[in-house]
Amino acid sequence: MFTVEKTTPINGLAQSTREMIVDPKRCITYRTDTGEPLGVVSNDYQVLQPSEAEELVRIVTNNEVETRWSGTKMMYQAKISDMDLGNDPVNSNFLLVNSFDGSSSVMTMGSTFRLNCANQLSMAFRAAKKTQSYFRITHNGNFDDKLRDLRQHLDGIRIQENNWRKAVSPLVNRDIRGTDLDTLWKQAAPIALELTGDLRNADKESRKIGSYIAYCNQIFDMEVNKLGCRPTLWTAANAVTHYVQHNLSKRGRKPDMDRRYVDCAIGLRASKTNKVMQTALEMV
Repeated sequence: MFTVEKTTPINGLAQSTREMIVDPKRCITYRTDTGEPLGVVSNDYQVLQPSEAEELVRIVTNNEVETRWSGTKMMYQAKISDMDLGNDPVNSNFLLVNSFDGSSSVMTMGSTFRLNCANQLSMAFRAAKKTQSYFRITHNGNFDDKLRDLRQHLDGIRIQENNWRKAVSPLVNRDIRGTDLDTLWKQAAPIALELTGDLRNADKESRKIGSYIAYCNQIFDMEVNKLGCRPTLWTAANAVTHYVQHNLSKRGRKPDMDRRYVDCAIGLRASKTNKVMQTALEMV
């Protein structure tokens, strides 16, 4: 795990304009192992080292910590409890997210991790930043102060966990009927596929929809027939979120595992997952 340091106040030559840049109130954070610059911050910015953040999460949860680096965000995740939603085990997790460019304070939130398909789900199926389901602590302060804050945050996340159980129960208890699968696949398609509706792309988008529907059916059938999950709206919705989180484009640069993992927890894939679950809840 790398460490982060700060430069002296900015005083250097801009690569693009070849002009001198002087800013006595700001400095640059960088990785000490590679020298890679991470961001421009104020001189009084206090670095929360990755090892220090990991230790905070380990103490608060009393569990081992999984650390991921997306290139812009460091995410630390540790399990806080187990749930079983009808032969469907789910872990409840404590997340701490940190950046080194001053773009955000330290943020903690609750999430769940579905073991059958490795799907990550934000608490209550909503983007954390749009609700009060996340908590912040500043970079300033000593280790004991941060530890106290995180313990208080964990209490709040426990409340979220109970709310999350209530939120998913209508899906877990709703068995699939008639055309439910076809209805959900179609209603969730614009979210999962980001369809444009442009007639010039009709053939291309039609192929994408066909591939997406086949993917969702395959995941749903596999979970019901091989893993023994109940055929419910919960299982069906997770087939769509599996597509959102695991399906990769056949073209272009593929994100590495850590980047995709962080994106599924707090990024664009997380936002899509939340919208898919809301769509499924509207069918109950």
